[in-house]
Amino acid sequence: MALAASELKGLCESSFIADLKVALNRLFMAADQAIIKLAQNSQDNAEQNRHFESVQGLRIARHELRENFAQGLLRAVAQDDGAQLAVDGDHFNSLRHLLSINPETWRANATLAANLVDLQQRIGSLAATLNNPLDPGYFVDSFLRSLAHAELDINTKMLVLRMFESQLYAHLEEYVHKANDELMDHGVLPTLKTPSSSLTASVDALVEATLGEAGQHRAGPSAIASALADLQANDYEVMDNLLSVERLAAWGDDSSPRKLLAEVDALLPNAGKLNAAEAAQREKIRLVERLFGILLADTNLPHPARGLLALLQLPYTRVALSDEDFFQQEKHPAKSLLNEITRLAAEWQPKYQDLARDEFFRKLSWVVQAFLEAERTEKIPYKDMLFELLAYAEGQRQKNVRASQRMLDSEYGAAASERARREVQAMLAVKMANIELAPAGRRIIEEGWSNVLYMRALQSGIDSVAWQQALKVVDDLLFTLRPAAEFSSRTELLGKLPNLLRSLREGLSSIHMSSKLINQLFADLEDAHKALAVKIGGEVDDAALELLKRVSSKPAERVEKMAPAPAPVSPPSVAPVVEPPPVAQPVEPATDMPSPVISEKTRGKLARLGPGVSLIWQRDNQRERCQVAAYIKHADKYILAGRSGAKLAEMLGPQMAARLESGEIELLESGQMFETALATVIGGLREKR
Repeated sequence: MALAASELKGLCESSFIADLKVALNRLFMAADQAIIKLAQNSQDNAEQNRHFESVQGLRIARHELRENFAQGLLRAVAQDDGAQLAVDGDHFNSLRHLLSINPETWRANATLAANLVDLQQRIGSLAATLNNPLDPGYFVDSFLRSLAHAELDINTKMLVLRMFESQLYAHLEEYVHKANDELMDHGVLPTLKTPSSSLTASVDALVEATLGEAGQHRAGPSAIASALADLQANDYEVMDNLLSVERLAAWGDDSSPRKLLAEVDALLPNAGKLNAAEAAQREKIRLVERLFGILLADTNLPHPARGLLALLQLPYTRVALSDEDFFQQEKHPAKSLLNEITRLAAEWQPKYQDLARDEFFRKLSWVVQAFLEAERTEKIPYKDMLFELLAYAEGQRQKNVRASQRMLDSEYGAAASERARREVQAMLAVKMANIELAPAGRRIIEEGWSNVLYMRALQSGIDSVAWQQALKVVDDLLFTLRPAAEFSSRTELLGKLPNLLRSLREGLSSIHMSSKLINQLFADLEDAHKALAVKIGGEVDDAALELLKRVSSKPAERVEKMAPAPAPVSPPSVAPVVEPPPVAQPVEPATDMPSPVISEKTRGKLARLGPGVSLIWQRDNQRERCQVAAYIKHADKYILAGRSGAKLAEMLGPQMAARLESGEIELLESGQMFETALATVIGGLREKR
């Protein structure tokens, strides 16, 4: 009997998914041994410890990584399609850029392509909504997503990614073949077979030149290429001046891309006589010039970054001429590198007063210098440069995450403190309403016990046993300070006092109130109780009062705490004190304002406005870069931080919406700036033709 769609997930789990898990175990063991070998060859203890920490992190994360990858593949064939694993988008794209493989190259393998078509048809015959889990793009993305989610350092992820390419992706055809065999054995289109020859023809038909006739000419050594090489050699001679801090800091908004064609023509004796290949090269030079014109005109990029990018125009022109895949290959390493540079540059806030020591400035200057020093474009180490930038970006991301978490903890701590204080005040107001309380009793509650209640609410919550015990002490205290007429005898009063006084002293000691102040409060309270006992009637039992006095004067330092307090939920900076810490005041005043009328476009921006999103804030006639460090959901409050991670401002949701609507705040969306510019230029070129 043919396989049912509901049974496909189980079949996948028992066949190729089981094989993949075994292969992943071998991968992790190989990675483990490779990192240990690096640790053994380390030059110092710090490097060795870092490698050992990587081994430990990999051993902890391997199970989750393996299961997330498997579940990601199974999601393609699951009828109850679950939620996709949430990961940081920038980090996911960074890992994708590190791949040496391109999932689209499977089309060049006719056998694999035919088997993939067969597998998709078999899966689709069971249910039209099901996808192929072994589609190369889906396969790679599932692994990248699980790797991005893993708590591993960037070097370990790089190692695991390289092993994934060689040990799993390289054997994808085997898993596809096995999946087809399993489905045929279960009666799913057993006679289906796509001819590989016809598929090869279809694949060849998909390949077309991006730039028309210009793309048909391979750019070999020519007079134009030689002239560009000479121009770069000239730049190399004055590289120190080109990379000087003074020159780059003074880069202006009116600067335009370099007119390379004019410089080339000045070096060529016969510039007017061009063959078809040279004409195609001139077209590419113009194309790169237009690309850099768009990049250099982007005001989201700081001036020093635009100055450094301008120095890459000549080397990238040479790359475009020597490598015809530069425009046609979607994930060309040179394009991936420039994408990462522009993305990081858009988020960079230069320290103009100390630019030479700015970490990102040094990284970007190193990349530019490497390009200017490269005599042969095929020797440019794109992958090494990209890895350095991605490692830097990952370090910055983790630093921002830690800063945001500290800020978030602080905000939640302040909010928890304010809620606890309001809860205490409300509770005491209810209990003390319509009561004529002796001054001693009111003082011990307001100056002492209110802080005990505050700490119990903050540390344990208002539903905890510790909070209820603290409230019972208030009730007992108020009971012992009732009017004398409400007592039946002195025994009713004196019987309550020993436990009450002991609990009071223990609670006040737990918040580290000074013994001197505690004894002063107890002395006043003793006088109030003694006067009340006299009013109740009869002579005061001196022996009983002496016992009470000994209990109430017991040294605070030797008394056990009323109840063990659980670990505080607030940040460590919130310590037990007599007076609670004041609530942090917002840097940007959160004034009451009506909800603004906002457009659908602004609503879309608000929906994307989460931690880590970069913004441009037009404040005090200056464009200031910042990012959302945290969002306090219950308060609808955004916390903004500057480049250093320090708190810059906070504003409520309506305030943020109003600023987005007016354009005072803009989302910084320059992550794929180069690809956007490339699409714009190529699109315009095609329309022109």
